[in-house]
Amino acid sequence: MESFKKTFPTFADLSPDSLKNFLLAKGSTKTISLWKGTISELLEFCVSRGALPHNPVKFIHSDELIKPEKEKSIGFLSLEQAKNFMAHLGKEYPRYCRFYAIALFAGIRVAEIPRMKDEYFRFDERKIVFPAQIGKVKKAWIFEDLPQNLWAWLEKYKNYPIKRPSNTLRTNLGKLFTLPENFARHSFATYHLSLFFDFAKTSRITRNSEQMLKDHYMAALVSKDLAKEYFEILPTSY
Repeated sequence: MESFKKTFPTFADLSPDSLKNFLLAKGSTKTISLWKGTISELLEFCVSRGALPHNPVKFIHSDELIKPEKEKSIGFLSLEQAKNFMAHLGKEYPRYCRFYAIALFAGIRVAEIPRMKDEYFRFDERKIVFPAQIGKVKKAWIFEDLPQNLWAWLEKYKNYPIKRPSNTLRTNLGKLFTLPENFARHSFATYHLSLFFDFAKTSRITRNSEQMLKDHYMAALVSKDLAKEYFEILPTSY
């Protein structure tokens, strides 16, 4: 409440307009709502004690405090970023290649990947068995019709356990390659839709609805040739 007291040192400084401007400067609509509730409760107490004739917050309509949410862009890797990132892992951190290959080329959520076991990968059938207990929504799944380059990465680094990098390493990699939030899953969905433009096909792999994919990725699609190159990223000397 220090900022409130600094902005309004006396009750005479309070007015619906000045309070509205103060609240709108607090950030998102949700944050504004929290501030409004706290301040209103304080001023109601002041009214009950006779220090104020009325609560000025009550003269601010809720519609006046709604801020439009900023549209979030899909943060996915450029083709060069993806190539350089995987090449760097192969050279410096081969033990994490399986983890990131599964994220980038199968689109599986990074929180789910460490729970996966070697026996889930059916190399001969080119399928991944996904038990219900390891998934975000607790539903069993079978991943099939996956990009061929995924299997190349999994085969080359099959002797390494599937392990998520430490927070420190992920932070360092993020700075080194300017990695956006949730970059692996976003990259997979963007390039897969760009290559096939088949929302049902991508939905079966990402386990997102077709409508959700349209809403989130339609504006982020790239050329088919670029998408094809993304799914041709292979380990060195493969």
